[in-house]
Amino acid sequence: MFLQGLSWPCERKDGPKKAPMKKTMVAKEQQPKPFTPGLTKAEVREHAYKMFRDKLPGHILTLDDWVTAERDLVKMREEAGESA
Repeated sequence: MFLQGLSWPCERKDGPKKAPMKKTMVAKEQQPKPFTPGLTKAEVREHAYKMFRDKLPGHILTLDDWVTAERDLVKMREEAGESA
């Protein structure tokens, strides 16, 4: 018999063929380092999430969103500093 060396169902020598793992790609733009001295990424991130809560979590924040949030946070701090 010419099929003598094969086993049924056809199995590979390294074991049965496994389905590849599902990998989900998450489009995430990294938060840039703040340009303003004295601000941390955490402060800007918290302010950005407050500003853009209607946009999240369905969409990622763009670079322009991060810059807008940082500028707004700086403006708020300057106004609070002048009024005190």
